[in-house]
Amino acid sequence: MQSQEEVFRVIRDWASLGYAPENLRKNERTANLLIEWVNANDGGIVSFVGLSNAVKALGDQVLLSPAEVRDAANQAAIKRAAEGDAKMRQAYYDSIKPQTRIVDTQKQQGVDKVIQNVVDEISKEINSHIVAIRNGINYSLTAHEQDLLRSEIAEYAVEVPLPYKVDAGEKTTRTEYKFKSLNEAKAALEKVVVKKRTLKKSVRENKNWA
Repeated sequence: MQSQEEVFRVIRDWASLGYAPENLRKNERTANLLIEWVNANDGGIVSFVGLSNAVKALGDQVLLSPAEVRDAANQAAIKRAAEGDAKMRQAYYDSIKPQTRIVDTQKQQGVDKVIQNVVDEISKEINSHIVAIRNGINYSLTAHEQDLLRSEIAEYAVEVPLPYKVDAGEKTTRTEYKFKSLNEAKAALEKVVVKKRTLKKSVRENKNWA
């Protein structure tokens, strides 16, 4: 005796493999009518032949009328058209999304480049600062005052690993400055410039510095 699972598998295969008529009503009521007919008239074994015989016997009970077929075709066409429109809209949206991302990326790269220019200017301001004395440069005081300039923007400093190997005991990182925006970078540059002016006003010769 066939199990319920096997019965419905046979019905699904019969329909999906093209043995069922195209105008078959595809619903649970139709399946039950077909099974009842086979049980009563074809030995109770559901098969492709038995199902086809059941359709012939049941006729309009399990088949769509020509008018219903046309309605179903129209509904299917409307559904396909709507799905086609939706796919076209989605394709359009997908086509412009990457362009938007590219434009945004290009804008950000432009901003990043300007910020890097400001960072380079900050480094230039710090590294060009020297303490001159009559006989040349006071290197100790120069290093000290350059550190003071760096301390003005210490909140933006990050330590980045060096891209090459160093000898044991040597520093393995370098200091870089990271800014969230161009305005932040410009403000940091202004801090360094203002501090540099202040240091230039101080007395340059100090006997306590070698």
